[in-house]
Amino acid sequence: VLDLDGILVHSDWSRGRGWRTFKRPGADDFIRDMAQYYELVVYTSQLPTYADPILDRLDPHRMIQYRLYRDSTQYVDGRHVRDLSKLNRDLKQVLLITSDPQAYALQPDNAIKLPSWKMEEGADTTLFDLLPFLEAVVRTNVRDVRDVVKSYEGQHIPTAFKERMKTVAERQEAKKQHQRGFLGKR
Repeated sequence: VLDLDGILVHSDWSRGRGWRTFKRPGADDFIRDMAQYYELVVYTSQLPTYADPILDRLDPHRMIQYRLYRDSTQYVDGRHVRDLSKLNRDLKQVLLITSDPQAYALQPDNAIKLPSWKMEEGADTTLFDLLPFLEAVVRTNVRDVRDVVKSYEGQHIPTAFKERMKTVAERQEAKKQHQRGFLGKR
């Protein structure tokens, strides 16, 4: 489940040009790659009149299977919160990728929390960096994604995952070296 604003796009207003929406670097590739592994849903607190034109341009091949808008959110303490239980899917297999802390208030264990993209200077690779983690979740057939998300609590998941994989690779290499040394002594 993908949040629209802050994750896939950023909308900006200026007096000279009015509202403009900018696509996050890598958003097209991210959607295309993840559609191979996941049932993609965009769940936004925006109205369809705002979100649909953006999604039509962002996803012309309709790889995002479902679009949920403000009317599908829960209104809690003055905020529009995404209620993943309304998706009619097993929450053990649902991930919400968002930058809005209010979005995941009802199911925080399902949320991958990323920094909001606001067209900062420099190359943004956040979505690209997240791909290996999301692919690994599918390839390892994780029983409950919430356990995996909890294991990264308080960490930037793409960076922490990369470090964990580096450690695993180093251990495997050390094990290979040890086995070669043991066999070589015979």
